[in-house]
Amino acid sequence: MLSTDKTTPPQQVKTDLLLEYKDYVTRRIAEGKTKTEIMRCLKRYVARETFRLLASEPMGQASLPDATATD
Repeated sequence: MLSTDKTTPPQQVKTDLLLEYKDYVTRRIAEGKTKTEIMRCLKRYVARETFRLLASEPMGQASLPDATATD
């Protein structure tokens, strides 16, 4: 996974991600995968990484609904 920090310019991040994507697709084509299979793998990868990031962030008290509140 590509790691970035706050000082990396957005254009550089986009370029790095594009190169990483192209390398991934080239490797998978060499393995004999179809473009449809490659896209499926990429979607799963994005879903796993997104879940990992969301699960690692502790929810603050402000974001939790108040169970004792009545309308």
